[in-house]
Amino acid sequence: MFGADAAVDSSQDVAVAPTERQTIDGLLSMLRDAGAIQEVREARLITDGLQNLVLVIDDELVARIPRDADGRRALTDEHQLVAHLKNHVSAPVPQLVASTEELAVYRMLQGEPITRGALARLDRRHSERLVDDVAEFLAEMHSAPITEGLRASTATKSPSAWLELRDRANEHLKPLLWRHQQDWLDGLFRPVENGELSFDFSPAIIHGDLASYHLLHDPVTARLTGVLDFGVAGRGDPAVDLACLLSVWGERWATGLARRHPQLADGADRARFLAAALPVEWAVIGLDQGKQDMLVAHLGHAATDLGEWGTPFGHPQ
Repeated sequence: MFGADAAVDSSQDVAVAPTERQTIDGLLSMLRDAGAIQEVREARLITDGLQNLVLVIDDELVARIPRDADGRRALTDEHQLVAHLKNHVSAPVPQLVASTEELAVYRMLQGEPITRGALARLDRRHSERLVDDVAEFLAEMHSAPITEGLRASTATKSPSAWLELRDRANEHLKPLLWRHQQDWLDGLFRPVENGELSFDFSPAIIHGDLASYHLLHDPVTARLTGVLDFGVAGRGDPAVDLACLLSVWGERWATGLARRHPQLADGADRARFLAAALPVEWAVIGLDQGKQDMLVAHLGHAATDLGEWGTPFGHPQ
């Protein structure tokens, strides 16, 4: 609209977005009213998540506030799953200290994200030990009993869902790609189209969102110190968890997971496909819904060394 910078008629109500400080103060007030906190020295807001606002309080507590009703339902389901899972895994998981229908507060797990760079900065003995810790967590989680009524993880998708994504990618994404990228996109989905890629799996409890910032470690001891955010965890395909780590670590590091969790190799080809398709999925959503941040979500985050379908998994390439 021409003249958008002109003076606004003061007689009209104008919606003004709250500042970060106002948002923090409002969330702290909500937490105090719920009896979840008392005195606060410092608080910082994290808005990166799709489902929750996150408030870090004094580097001791973490509050998660769902953005909508779907997020509130997911948070309740997550609490039940983590309460079950903590009896079956040795890695630290979020410890709930207070909750209402509107929020949840946890003890803050300490550590640094297990990024590809963090692994590269460790010597071989320590990097292998850290990867083994993650593999042990996965093996324990994937072998934990599936309780009656456990929710299905939304991170597990059927072949038909992936073919639907292909169609949406062809409509929204492909016209923006150069020819060699279009050829890559066609090749990505071909094993799904012709049935070459198996989607058969034994259901297990999966995390479903093992981004590097959801895995914490102590850089000095090179030990796993925490696993965060079970927001999409549930009953699903263990290859999804491998795919997440292939996506952020690449095959150079993720192949070491097979030392302690050799069953992961059974779904290696499916995990390679999922890891390659993940940025496509986010780009399609970004274009379809006009969410520009989703178009660039994997910049500085995604690894690129994925093995070819059918090649061994569990041995250095």
